[in-house]
Amino acid sequence: MSSRTLKYLGVILDDKLSWEWHSRYVFKKATAALPNIAALARNTFGYSSEARKIMLVGTIGAYVNYASAAWAHVLI
Repeated sequence: MSSRTLKYLGVILDDKLSWEWHSRYVFKKATAALPNIAALARNTFGYSSEARKIMLVGTIGAYVNYASAAWAHVLI
């Protein structure tokens, strides 16, 4: 983060509301969680491929969707 950013309720805001810092933060957080989720979803526990997909999409999706009402207009 730079001196022109503010973290409020888990959302990184910058002075231009470009959402670049927040997207970097979410990407870093999601990629850090991915090995842990993958370890839980290994075939040795007997989860089906559908259950593994639900675990991945549910966790990573939650990171991405958090506060999306504030920054979703940037995607359009």
